[in-house]
Amino acid sequence: MKNEIKLRNATHTDAKLVYTWRNDPSTRKYFFNTEPIAEEMHHAWFLNSLNMKDRYLFIAVCVGNPVGVIRFDFHENQAEIDIYTDPVCRGKGFGSAMLQAGLKWVKENFSKNIKIIAKVKSDNIASIALFESNGF
Repeated sequence: MKNEIKLRNATHTDAKLVYTWRNDPSTRKYFFNTEPIAEEMHHAWFLNSLNMKDRYLFIAVCVGNPVGVIRFDFHENQAEIDIYTDPVCRGKGFGSAMLQAGLKWVKENFSKNIKIIAKVKSDNIASIALFESNGF
């Protein structure tokens, strides 16, 4: 079955869900900062992110259920992407569907001259494969 992903703007009510996903040990091990983060710090970061004019934070939804987070940070003619799924949704094709939905959103909302970059740890084989298979 194809994973049809819809992106919706994150809201303050998503902070706890994203915090739970972000602090899961299987997610943290692939972050550049692998340390757990305090909920208060995450909440402050999350609310700040929602108010940044150059940051777009989305919740990826499949059949009405949140399955992951995708974020774009724009700087001049490029955007850095950050993407991760709910740990229980890994290995089910959501990452690729999320990435494709995010790239489509950028294409529809910004100049075609925007270069999308992804920074991935060298031991994150799944993410490397995801980005490479999508033209990165």
